[in-house]
Amino acid sequence: MKDGEIPTLVPQRNPITYAAHKRQIIWQIYVPLGIFILLIIVLAVIAVLADAKGKSLWADISIIYLSVFLMLVALLILAITITSAYMLYQGLNLIPYKTLQAQAFFFRLERKVRTISNQSAEPFMRLSSLKASVLAFFRAFI
Repeated sequence: MKDGEIPTLVPQRNPITYAAHKRQIIWQIYVPLGIFILLIIVLAVIAVLADAKGKSLWADISIIYLSVFLMLVALLILAITITSAYMLYQGLNLIPYKTLQAQAFFFRLERKVRTISNQSAEPFMRLSSLKASVLAFFRAFI
């Protein structure tokens, strides 16, 4: 390699697969896009050249398509709202039972922890009590 040359990490393209890729791009992207654009242009020309009665017909068709789209969006929002309300209803029925179970669990846990802590502190309390008794005994006679 000479100074100043940048090494290439990507190998050269295979000409056969690259040509097939180009054909796929043409047939799968450019042709459908061209047909769609041509269809839009034809519809625009028909709409412009139509008489008053034809324009009214196209306007009515456009309103129908727009209202169908809005009705589908409204139906989707309605479905989401109904689903949310049902889930909220189910949750509100389930939450009191589950929180009662959690509360009972924590009450049992508190009792066990309190018992264990009392048992672990008992030797120290006895020792401290014994020490206080001995000091009180000696203070009484001194």
